[in-house]
Amino acid sequence: MAKSQVRNPNVSGSADPSRREGDFGRFDFVKWSPVMGGISLLLTIIALALIFTKGMNYGIDFAGGTEMQVRFDKDIDAHQLREVIKKSGVENAGVQSFGSNKEFLIRLELPHAPTEKEQNEKTLQNVSSVKKALKEDMGLQDAGVLRVDTVGPQIGSELKRNGMLAA
Repeated sequence: MAKSQVRNPNVSGSADPSRREGDFGRFDFVKWSPVMGGISLLLTIIALALIFTKGMNYGIDFAGGTEMQVRFDKDIDAHQLREVIKKSGVENAGVQSFGSNKEFLIRLELPHAPTEKEQNEKTLQNVSSVKKALKEDMGLQDAGVLRVDTVGPQIGSELKRNGMLAA
């Protein structure tokens, strides 16, 4: 007995009966999975190589240090601010404009010291010398120091470890 063929009106006359006319939303993901898997593996290897050769650039939250947010009454040049901070005796300070040229975020590295007590004393000394220099050379008011946050090395290393475990 011969089967009768019923033509499906949704199927076009093309060679691929699974393609329907006007159905442009289909994409064969399985066909491209080996290529995409290879690209993903290559990018992962590149990322791991960069992490092991260049290392991670930890912020103050992970490495420890002090962050000061200051606001001036007039516009200030960030380069000029860096020079004043350097002149105060604090090296490698990061200066970032915070919204406008009147408000800045100043990041100070954690000073090296043999004991935690000495490290805390050096941190306080750095903060006070930066405040003094900004008041004398740039006219910073007492109310212009919006916040000063310090993260110690123990908290920073704990955050690093927890972050790596989470990742």
